[in-house]
Amino acid sequence: MSLSRDTPRLIIEYLASLCSASNNFDEVNTAEPKNAPSGFDASVFMSGLVPAASGLTATSLRATFSIRVYQNMLMEPQGAIDALVASAIWDVMIAINADLTLGGLVGVRSIAVLGEDGEALRMETGYISIAGTMFRVFEIFVPVLLNDAMTQGVTA
Repeated sequence: MSLSRDTPRLIIEYLASLCSASNNFDEVNTAEPKNAPSGFDASVFMSGLVPAASGLTATSLRATFSIRVYQNMLMEPQGAIDALVASAIWDVMIAINADLTLGGLVGVRSIAVLGEDGEALRMETGYISIAGTMFRVFEIFVPVLLNDAMTQGVTA
């Protein structure tokens, strides 16, 4: 069984719905922004794909999805930026951990919370400039294990 080519989109939409349900963000996008976010925004996008396991007939994958939260660095008080963003990220990570099969999406074995088959669920911080505006970003990396994602064939 191969997964549908819609699987990445469905996972992105599901993760975006978890972000929206947290009621922490002004806007949740299903792509990286091209213009500077105007509020406290989150974006969900695919950031990696590697084989996770292989049998005689199919290969399973680990697809990594990113949830990046943006806060303008000019926000006042500046000392409150990390606390605000960390609180929002905390809520999203709790929601992800509570739903390890992403609502039972076809082919999703689980979120690799502890790093099964590679990277663990994690969050990293940093800074990014978008359209000349500097943002503080917190990014959750969500490794999704996908069973039998690609069918293997025999070649002559």
